[in-house]
Amino acid sequence: MVRRTDSAEIKDRKAGRSWIRTVLVFLALIFIVNLTIQIVTNISYITTMRRQTIQENTNAAEIWAKTVDTELESMNEDLHELLLMIYNNTELRTGSQMMQASLKRSLYDTMSYKMLTNEWIDFFCLVDTESTLYLFNAQNSISGYRITDLKAMTEAYDISHATTFRDKTWDVVENGGECFLIKSVMLGKYVLTEASSLNHYPIDDIASILGDEPSMILDLADRAYCFGNHTEKAEEDLIASDGHFRESGEWITSYAKMSRLNGTLALSVSRGVLVSRMQWTDVILLLLASILSLTLLFLFFLILYRETIRPTRAMIRGINEVQKNGPGYQITEEINNREFRELSDSFNEMSRVIEQEQRDALDRVKKEEEDKLHLLRAQIKPHFYLNAITTISNMTYQNRTEDIRKYCLALSKYMRYMLDLRSDFTTIGEEMTHIANYIEMQQIRFPGSVTLVDDCEEQAKEVRIPLLLMFTIVENSFKHAMDLYREMIIDISCRMDADRSCHIRITDNGPGFSPEVLENRNDNESVLITKNHIGLSNAAYTLQLLFHRSDLISFSNLPEGGACVDILIPAPEYEKDGLKEQITKENRS
Repeated sequence: MVRRTDSAEIKDRKAGRSWIRTVLVFLALIFIVNLTIQIVTNISYITTMRRQTIQENTNAAEIWAKTVDTELESMNEDLHELLLMIYNNTELRTGSQMMQASLKRSLYDTMSYKMLTNEWIDFFCLVDTESTLYLFNAQNSISGYRITDLKAMTEAYDISHATTFRDKTWDVVENGGECFLIKSVMLGKYVLTEASSLNHYPIDDIASILGDEPSMILDLADRAYCFGNHTEKAEEDLIASDGHFRESGEWITSYAKMSRLNGTLALSVSRGVLVSRMQWTDVILLLLASILSLTLLFLFFLILYRETIRPTRAMIRGINEVQKNGPGYQITEEINNREFRELSDSFNEMSRVIEQEQRDALDRVKKEEEDKLHLLRAQIKPHFYLNAITTISNMTYQNRTEDIRKYCLALSKYMRYMLDLRSDFTTIGEEMTHIANYIEMQQIRFPGSVTLVDDCEEQAKEVRIPLLLMFTIVENSFKHAMDLYREMIIDISCRMDADRSCHIRITDNGPGFSPEVLENRNDNESVLITKNHIGLSNAAYTLQLLFHRSDLISFSNLPEGGACVDILIPAPEYEKDGLKEQITKENRS
């Protein structure tokens, strides 16, 4: 079973569902449900009101239709009585004598009586198709000018639309913007006409209707007639270009059959009825309920944001800051929630403690590394002292007084450099001066046995390196490559790379490194070379402690023979790691 890394676990936790998002989604659903309920309620209310309006107005239209049909039946009786008087008192056949004046008077009086007893009858008209007889009797309320128009309308209608008495249907004729229910009956050579204005049948007086701006339209076979207190907008919306009725989305229409007219009555009211029928209390309550629901949701969100979401975001921001910049971050937001305040205080205390522990741990590690460096130098310094004393002793037996003087001067420089504990670092130039002094001591000890080749760039000599780093390599060469039978040549080159790092190479013409050393040269887990090369091990370990890298020193043998040590002083690490910090402290002191 493979265990996931901590970063993978953290990534999975970040990819988990946020409870804040869940709560926000829940609030959104509540809002949507509330809004949906209100919309559905309004739609249901409007649908119910529309259905109720259609039903009540249909009842009103049917009552009006029955009332008109009843009135038309009564006027049919009037026509029947007048026609019976004509039938019984005069000749009907074509070519017969004209009607007697007494009968005319009787018919005229009967017509007047009928209109007196029924004010809905506007006029009667009797025409003899074979003579000039024309008997017209109208209500006294009709003006003379209007009577002239009605006579002209009747003359154009009578003969062409005359039917038998058995035909119970009536027609509608429009004259001067007024619609008339009219019927003409032919009896022999006579045509009797009776008419009644539709304005005598206001629906408001007959039945109760729902809605504003009611418009009544009779849709008959020939065309539709709009009558009553209709508006021009109603006529434009409800009358099609072919002259017949059409439905409109801005109007609610109820229908009733008109048996006496062979048509349909369309009662239309404005859609404003859906609002006008709503009680103001209903409107106010619905509006208040909507506002209250939205307000409560908004307040709930504000409380949730203040008490939960904002503290949670502060905690998440604090965790991200700790992950990014390390411990020490403190949550400073004011938190009123007791639970989150305790959690915030715990986080701040934990961050402070971890930061302090890290500082203590870094100080301990730093102290340990400094102790290790000093230990390494303590191991290196005694290495040469015994040999120097032995060398001076041997030269006294040879009476080499001048060489003893030079050697002692060089030894004093050597000891002054080795015993300078003010700094653990030096420059390549200072190290090369020390190495040259060391070589001079070896030349005094063994004349003609060693040569130093200095091939360092001037810019490279300013690079700071650990104290005795290069000297340790040179000393190791003397220990393992010195041969009194031939001259040993030590070549030191220092080059600056383009990235400001410094490459140091130290070579000699000795037998080279043993296979044991070369076998361990790429082992990054350990800096131990061999037990016979403690100086090389110390140099490698010093670089690892300072730069936290184990690949800065390598060992190889030259093709022509001899050992080669390559050292890299990386500029980026030099600037940001412990070496720069150490140098800065030294400069301050």
